[in-house]
Amino acid sequence: LDNYPRHLLVGQPLTVQALASGQLPATAHLHMWQASKERQEQMVVAGQNTFRHTIASLREPVTFQAIAGSAASDVGTVEVVEAPAVGNFYIRYQYPDYTGLPATIQEGSGHVEALAGSEVRIQMGANKPIARGELVFDDNTRLPLLVRSDGLLQATAIITKPGGYRVEVQDALGFTNQDQLSYRIDVIPDAVPQIDLLAPAPDMELEEGRVIILEYEARDDFGVRELALVYRAGPFGEKRVVIDRV
Repeated sequence: LDNYPRHLLVGQPLTVQALASGQLPATAHLHMWQASKERQEQMVVAGQNTFRHTIASLREPVTFQAIAGSAASDVGTVEVVEAPAVGNFYIRYQYPDYTGLPATIQEGSGHVEALAGSEVRIQMGANKPIARGELVFDDNTRLPLLVRSDGLLQATAIITKPGGYRVEVQDALGFTNQDQLSYRIDVIPDAVPQIDLLAPAPDMELEEGRVIILEYEARDDFGVRELALVYRAGPFGEKRVVIDRV
């Protein structure tokens, strides 16, 4: 038997080649045992001294032997394995300190939606033990996945811009996940603070020494931490005064 894979993913084709030497037979057959069933298929001539047979879609392990006349090859076996796959996402969001928002958890989907600057921990399960893996982002940067002792996969990223990513994993046999879905990264806009000056009027003349009262309204989607009055009086340049909360 010529070189053949010892493991294949479910549904992949298997091609078996047998090399003949000495007095060449006119025909050769491939004897196969699968799930306690036995069958024989004629092999086709594939070149000088070579016979070949292809199983279009291998669904279960197979043991085989090439037979030509009274000659027989060694016995070969190919195991069938599932491709690695990931799912059951568990995403923890830690928002920037200035927002005052508590950490939140998202389960199920791998799509990410967060404020810029958020720390996102992406965790997922797999259908089999994983040897290594990466998050591959739209800009082709890669972030290694931590393979935990409980079999879960994990990575932590700081979200800075919208885009997307996919998950690439590999099992101990070197097989990678076949369905590498794309997951969105959406950045929630953080509106700039707004301030309205209610009084006094924009244009007014003041007598020297007169006290005026400023009325204002300041707002932000995550609260106003500090408010300052910036003013210029005469030739002295700008001055800045932090306004106490009332």
